[in-house]
Amino acid sequence: MNSYTADKYDSLMRNRLGPKEDYFRIGRDVRVFIIFLGALANQVVFTLVLIAAMTNAENIRRIMVLNRGGKSGLCKKRIEGIIERSLVPEDRVHAKNTLE
Repeated sequence: MNSYTADKYDSLMRNRLGPKEDYFRIGRDVRVFIIFLGALANQVVFTLVLIAAMTNAENIRRIMVLNRGGKSGLCKKRIEGIIERSLVPEDRVHAKNTLE
């Protein structure tokens, strides 16, 4: 589940923010770092519980973000881009009113 939501979340955020902007997500690198810290502290059970809770919370957060700004949000942005390039000014006003 984690890899599927990560792929969809990454593509959504790339489209939403652009390729040059950064965003934070709890990925494999963060989980491995937490395992490293847990190994140094010799806290195996606590580390595993923390990793499980963080991974599930991150999956739920990604699903909520994707649900909120998924295909309908991307479609709306594409339509707005097409409207902005329209040569007829009345089209922009009418289309923006329709989208809202």
